[in-house]
Amino acid sequence: RFIEGYAKYLIMDIVLGGVPLLLVAFGQAAWPWPAVVSAVLALLLLAGILCHFITRQRSCKLWRRLLLGGIASNILIAALYVLAMVLFTLAWLS
Repeated sequence: RFIEGYAKYLIMDIVLGGVPLLLVAFGQAAWPWPAVVSAVLALLLLAGILCHFITRQRSCKLWRRLLLGGIASNILIAALYVLAMVLFTLAWLS
């Protein structure tokens, strides 16, 4: 439900994650590696969303088993989201 409710924000993250590669292509980025990291994370986010929609029930059960459910999974997801946003911002500012 999270993904369906916030899909527009996740798509915006994916699109904006790839924008720094344009800066690298036009020679406007001083450091190209944050742009590459940003694009890779955007692709991983896209792969995760597609995987969720393709294997909805199976992946939910797997993640519950792997992350022990509850608060641990919420903290992990929030931490990964914050890390992705920090890397997107670093790539954008470089």
